Amino acid sequence: MLILDSIYYEIDSRRILNGVYIKIEPSSICGLFGLNGSGKSTIIRIAAGLLLPLSGTVFIDNKAFTNKSLKSRFTKIAYLPQDNFLPGDMKVSKFVNFFLKDSELDLENFIKPKLFSQNIASLSFGERRMLELIFIISLKRNYILLDEPFTGIEPRLIEKMLVLINGEADNGTGVLITDHYQHYVSQLCHYSYLQINGQSKKVDSPFNIKEHLGFFSLEK
Repeated sequence: MLILDSIYYEIDSRRILNGVYIKIEPSSICGLFGLNGSGKSTIIRIAAGLLLPLSGTVFIDNKAFTNKSLKSRFTKIAYLPQDNFLPGDMKVSKFVNFFLKDSELDLENFIKPKLFSQNIASLSFGERRMLELIFIISLKRNYILLDEPFTGIEPRLIEKMLVLINGEADNGTGVLITDHYQHYVSQLCHYSYLQINGQSKKVDSPFNIKEHLGFFSLEK
């Protein structure tokens, strides 16, 4: 399992995370919900090893990580950040041949054939996001961390992304996901955590999120 245990984090002396505990199990999709600024992306970046908490420990399959340890975590974790990260000047065909040649996916179901002749930078935001998700999945890590994979993407592509993410969980991968399009995340989740006042609260059914938060409503 991937566990964040007693995680504390501050920005400019302001406490963002106040003893967060989150557990991501294999073959499951864990949703992370909360208001803007509640620390969702911070949690994901700490799990990925990009941020070092003030205190607390990240456990990956019973191994404790108390520093960033990016190289060690990379053997277990794949991380999809909010921002695009693929090389824009590379052709899609070259990227696929170099990085996705061993992919078990039928890529033409997710990438239109006409896009293969284009540079990555010329793709639409959604097309580029889809390629990034496929790349993350192709790394075949035990855990995948997805920070806003759906935001700004048309529903047609989101539906295909849902298929990919569900497939990963079916194959044994543990997934942690947060997104502003929370109704899509709710469709995926086996269980969820809510970020409130710097702490995490587990909710077994994502459809009870509004009830637990009271003032919080899922975005449509």
